Amino acid sequence: MESIVFLGDSITDCDRKRDNIKSLGVGYVNEIKQMLCNNDTIINKGIAGNKIADLYNRLQRDCIDLKPDVVSILIGINDVWHFVEQQYYDIEKEMTRFEKIYIDMVTKIKNSGVKKIILLEPFVLPQQQQYLKWRTDLDKRIHIVRDIAKKYQCLFVSLDGAMNEAGISSEYNVYCQDGVHPTQKGYKLIAEQFIRVFCDKKRN
Repeated sequence: MESIVFLGDSITDCDRKRDNIKSLGVGYVNEIKQMLCNNDTIINKGIAGNKIADLYNRLQRDCIDLKPDVVSILIGINDVWHFVEQQYYDIEKEMTRFEKIYIDMVTKIKNSGVKKIILLEPFVLPQQQQYLKWRTDLDKRIHIVRDIAKKYQCLFVSLDGAMNEAGISSEYNVYCQDGVHPTQKGYKLIAEQFIRVFCDKKRN
């Protein structure tokens, strides 16, 4: 039996009751719990609106102090939205900042004794015109997450490709309400991608 803490923003939070540690919300964290069908302890610590700095600032309280065996992280889309919409934006400076905080976060979690870290890449579907100009920024962040997963030996879950592929083969609004927040079918897809990586690694 393992304890798994899920960290993230609104996509992870998904209406969980924050005063109840057993509350998982109605999104992919709850779907994962149902799919695992075991006695693993699942804790949802997503908070809507969080950017990577917010997540890092609460890392001790909402993750390390809980002494989990596994930590899952999905963060980044609010950083994209916040910085791309600024009038003046130094993208290289922002990527350096994002990467440093992400590495510091992963290092701190590893040093706390966590057995396994799972990194989920942020994603967006092109349901609104403004999201098209997010791609350059988002793609850079995705590659940062991928590089950190490889360098720091974390498990990695690809979501941007999976969500967009599903949307192209069907309709985008089947999987995402607005390009950012998934529908229930979208949350199930995220959970399936997570389970595929998590359970394959367990068998190995």
